[in-house]
Amino acid sequence: MEEVRYTISDAAKMVEVESHVLRYWEDELALDIPRNEMGHRYYTQHEIEIFCQIKALKDRGFQLKAIKDVLQIMFADEIDSNIISLDNVRQSYEEKEEERVPEENPVTELAEVKTAAEPAVVKTTATEKMSHFKYIMDGIVAQALHENNLRLEDAITQRVTDSILNEMEVMEQERDRKDEARFRKLDEAIRGRQRGYQEAAATKLPPYTPTKMNKRRFGWFRH
Repeated sequence: MEEVRYTISDAAKMVEVESHVLRYWEDELALDIPRNEMGHRYYTQHEIEIFCQIKALKDRGFQLKAIKDVLQIMFADEIDSNIISLDNVRQSYEEKEEERVPEENPVTELAEVKTAAEPAVVKTTATEKMSHFKYIMDGIVAQALHENNLRLEDAITQRVTDSILNEMEVMEQERDRKDEARFRKLDEAIRGRQRGYQEAAATKLPPYTPTKMNKRRFGWFRH
């Protein structure tokens, strides 16, 4: 089946980003994007799935540096999983041979061993690659969520502490204002009562009457 090739604009629409974002990711992550005979980029379903995973990680707050490390691990694992070494094949075959009953014809056995010991290459499908990629991503996301939860707990604790301190400060200021208002009213009441005493005392003074000395002194006014 012929693989479907997409242009950068088509790939950008499928990933739901702008074309320049794909080019930026390619440069920063050192992605090996295939090109056609004219030297133009083209994208297969494999590249688009990788870009979708990159976008998902970006949306979760991952930096490109961390994503690049993950991609390098994934690509290294792909190489290791795509080729099974001759030693592994020989070891696997020898283990199976130990469990079998010896055949009557040793020449046939030797031929079978020689044939089975030929280098074998096992190809993994794109789905298996993406499943492995998702497995790595899930592990990193879980670790990041754990670290984020710890930071979130610290942030919440600090925020609650700050909120309590602010509330206590507001309550203290409110209490000071109430105390000041109460003292002001008390002072006004005391001053008002003092004024009342002074006014009452002034109204109770006896009327002025001249004494006998004053009468003699000022008697010459009388005729």
